[in-house]
Amino acid sequence: MNQAASERTSLGTSPNSGGRERTKSWFALGHGLLLASAAGATALFTVAFIGQWFPLGVPGEWHWGRLGPWDPPLSPWIALLPAAVFAAGLIGWVLWTLSRVETASRKFFISAVLGVTVLGAGFQLFLEITAPTSLQKWGVLFYGPRAAARYGFSDPATLLRDHAKTIATFEPNHVSVNPVGWVFVYRWLMSFYEAHPAVSELVWRHEPHEVAWILREIGGVGKTPAADHAAITTVALGSRLLGLLIPLPIAWLVVQRYGRSAAIVAAAAVLLIPVASLLAPVADTVYPAFATLIWALSHYAARNRSWPAAGFAGALVGIGMLFSLCFLVVAALAALLVAIAAVQGTRPSRASIAAVLAGWILPLAIIALCGHWVWETWQVNLAKNREFNAHSGCSYGVWVGVNLLELAVALGLPLAIFLLIRCGTEVRELVARRRGDPLLLSWLGIVALLDLSGANRGEICRLWYFLMPVAAALAVERIAFARRSSRWLVAGLLVLQAFQCATVSRELILIWYTPPHSMGIEWQGGKSRRWAGPRRLAEDEFQRQQQP
Repeated sequence: MNQAASERTSLGTSPNSGGRERTKSWFALGHGLLLASAAGATALFTVAFIGQWFPLGVPGEWHWGRLGPWDPPLSPWIALLPAAVFAAGLIGWVLWTLSRVETASRKFFISAVLGVTVLGAGFQLFLEITAPTSLQKWGVLFYGPRAAARYGFSDPATLLRDHAKTIATFEPNHVSVNPVGWVFVYRWLMSFYEAHPAVSELVWRHEPHEVAWILREIGGVGKTPAADHAAITTVALGSRLLGLLIPLPIAWLVVQRYGRSAAIVAAAAVLLIPVASLLAPVADTVYPAFATLIWALSHYAARNRSWPAAGFAGALVGIGMLFSLCFLVVAALAALLVAIAAVQGTRPSRASIAAVLAGWILPLAIIALCGHWVWETWQVNLAKNREFNAHSGCSYGVWVGVNLLELAVALGLPLAIFLLIRCGTEVRELVARRRGDPLLLSWLGIVALLDLSGANRGEICRLWYFLMPVAAALAVERIAFARRSSRWLVAGLLVLQAFQCATVSRELILIWYTPPHSMGIEWQGGKSRRWAGPRRLAEDEFQRQQQP
């Protein structure tokens, strides 16, 4: 029996035409049911979400503040029209390339991935414009690392020397639970712009007007230095660019595993993750591109016994751990991926193992020569994280389930359903053949470990975002793209993901520094006992707030 016949038999097809037609019908029926399930789940979520019957978190412990769909101004909704145009263009581009990408040149494949990236980026950017307060949410960068760099350290050298000692005095917050990286970036940028005021003025003149306005509103007119304006704008634009480049490492990873068609669809899917534009431009949107590149390099190094790729992956882990300890999880997943592949017969070379360690140590050694002992900072980071969990009032047991539910919503329910089906298929193959996909098994193991460890209780849509692009790729990469019904399945999946992106970006409030004057905050009882959650003020409450 030749290879093609063997593959047909393994799919349950018959050599006769009637068998092939029946198989096509079964595939079409299965795809229809899968798409109907995803559409039904999306519709139910949308109704519950808009009706605010779906709590985002655990009320009384931690939940995201929200507004109703009619509370923010309606005028930005007009930006949904160009967002819809970009979404339609993205889906059409994907379907067009699927029909020819497998037999076309490598140049065509690269062009196809770049086209997906540009169209998906346009969709995300218009969603940001549509969201409540639009680009004003970039004002979140005024706080955290920028404030620590401005008020805690006078220059980059002092920052490197005194970072661990200084953050040890802070309460558990985004600065004290993270390494030196972002604070150093802000401190260096501010020092540079202070030394070059003409460059600072140039950047300030070209920053979006909404960003300039919100920074003045937060810091006070004339009270925020121009260097800080320029630094915030530089970080925001750089973060957005890096966040929009996620399709490139995803495409490289998937093309190694399942071919070009799978890579194109995965590249499109990662740009339709609902929280992608919602979280921008916070630091967490930068990490997925680097995490995915590390895993792609690890896969390539294990498959080809390439020590340069392994060394580069190790160096990226070392650099990443200067910015966030999530790269410790990234390294664990990469190690688990290589270990499972080794058990199944694809063993890395000794040179690759040595290169990984050398690559990881190199950036840490360089920064140690500059006077920063990174392991001292890591100790403080871990202690502050434990302190936060101990005093946050977030119970362990309830969040084990809520974390996974929030992960599914943040990823997008259509992709979550596809991923669940993929996991079920993988379990059957694992039982039957005692072999499984190393990447999927590694991803599931890491998610289970994070969830059961209780290290994260809340904010999963942000803290686990670096795991979501690979989850999206795992959900779609094994679709049989050559079948016509499969292409309709892909189109339906992408439409549903784009719809959930629009729903969440318009409704969910993550960072509200300047809510409408008719909105107010309310007291959140329970264990946390704090103020949270914008709500519409009653008329008498509003009048009282206007009185001097």
